[in-house]
Amino acid sequence: MSSPVSRFLVASAMCLFATTGVFAEIYRWTDENGKVHFSDQPFGKQQVEKVEIKPQTLAKPDPELEAYRQQTREQLRIADEEQQAKMRAAQQQQKPDVSPRRCAEAKDALRSSLESTGHYGLDKDGNRVYSSSEEIEAYRERIRQFIAKNCR
Repeated sequence: MSSPVSRFLVASAMCLFATTGVFAEIYRWTDENGKVHFSDQPFGKQQVEKVEIKPQTLAKPDPELEAYRQQTREQLRIADEEQQAKMRAAQQQQKPDVSPRRCAEAKDALRSSLESTGHYGLDKDGNRVYSSSEEIEAYRERIRQFIAKNCR
């Protein structure tokens, strides 16, 4: 096994060799045909010009631009929320999709209820059980509400 010191020296040497390309010099020359060449070594006896490379730096963010972007994002978020709220409200106000047949059946049931004198249902033995006048009126009101909400 290698010792920690030797591993450190190997790692340091690798870092040194890896960074030497960053500091290499660049040369430029023009050949006899007028073509421009670039290289990290001067070429023969040609007239060689050393090219100066300026290091790149990252631009610092403009605080005003960043504030404008944040404000725009916030405005877009608010507008999106408002649009979604409007869509939800519109969906809640829309009438449910009820077939014309169900509307006709409800209108017929209301008409029959208004024309009849007695309403009844059947108990578990099949005997008629007549509804009270309050139950009849509640039934009619449910039908009226269904028609008002779902039918034209």
